[in-house]
Amino acid sequence: MATEKTFAVLAIVIVAFSFAAGSGFFGVGTGAASVDQYDFTIQGVEFPAKISRWDDFTAKATFVNTRSLPATFVTYDYKITDAQGRVQYQVREGPSVVQLPTGVSTSNLEKTSLSKAGTYKVKVTIDYLNRFAEINEDNNVYETTISVV
Repeated sequence: MATEKTFAVLAIVIVAFSFAAGSGFFGVGTGAASVDQYDFTIQGVEFPAKISRWDDFTAKATFVNTRSLPATFVTYDYKITDAQGRVQYQVREGPSVVQLPTGVSTSNLEKTSLSKAGTYKVKVTIDYLNRFAEINEDNNVYETTISVV
């Protein structure tokens, strides 16, 4: 014979199971959690109008965080390669971090210089270590070229 205590325990188990299933704990979610997910993009990277060899320069990246909450300790990688694909500059000691408020924000990237004149490929990757589950992981890379005189 079922008692009130048995029904109470059964009700708690059902509620706990429903919560776990809805949160995606069992690998299947209700979809409600996707309403306010992170998505980071790099809108652009600006460089000085003229970059001379051996002169220090600082690029400025424009990041976008579409979530209604800020994101902290978002990793990024900043790499410059020459025409032969050799890395001429990359963030030292692993990727750097940036704090991303909601919406559009700009951040100065690390100061660097290049020793030779020529055309270089620049690649900036946001959420480099994939710490954040994003709606679209395919928009985390921005590539452009710069000329050094």
